Amino acid sequence: MKKSIFLLVGIMALAFSAMAQQDPYSSINEKLANQAQKPSQLWPMDLEGIPVKDEAMKLKYTFPFLSEGSELAFNFSQFEKLESSVYDLSKLNAKDLVQGFTAGIPSGFKEDFSKVGSEDFCLMYSKTEINQPKEVYLLVGNRKQAELLHFTYSPESMKNHQNLKVELNNVLN
Repeated sequence: MKKSIFLLVGIMALAFSAMAQQDPYSSINEKLANQAQKPSQLWPMDLEGIPVKDEAMKLKYTFPFLSEGSELAFNFSQFEKLESSVYDLSKLNAKDLVQGFTAGIPSGFKEDFSKVGSEDFCLMYSKTEINQPKEVYLLVGNRKQAELLHFTYSPESMKNHQNLKVELNNVLN
């Protein structure tokens, strides 16, 4: 009887882990094994224990493969949450990173942008709820480094999401 209970619990645990929703960070970390990393939360921000609530703050994002930078800027009021992980591609295989990223995209997300070249790459997947973009995973990189951004939009963010897609096309195509 005891063996049956342990077997049943083991089977249930496997079933739940198979059903568990994976995300790109976890999927990449599986591929990276001993070089796995936890994403840093960029917003809401906490500086030395003091919460920063100034939503008028702006963030200029520079793509890692553009020497002159980009025009892509975010206002923190656009986000409920923003996370980032930066990967050193002199130590990691970019192909494994891209494969881990795409394998970890949760169901309900659709590809909004994709450019994978010999020297740089950019992939963006988003989830929309009730005709409003809700979450985005954005992976950008070159031969030296890559960054994975995950953000959750605040309500009424359709215009911001459309601007992001237009800017990606302008900067990367």
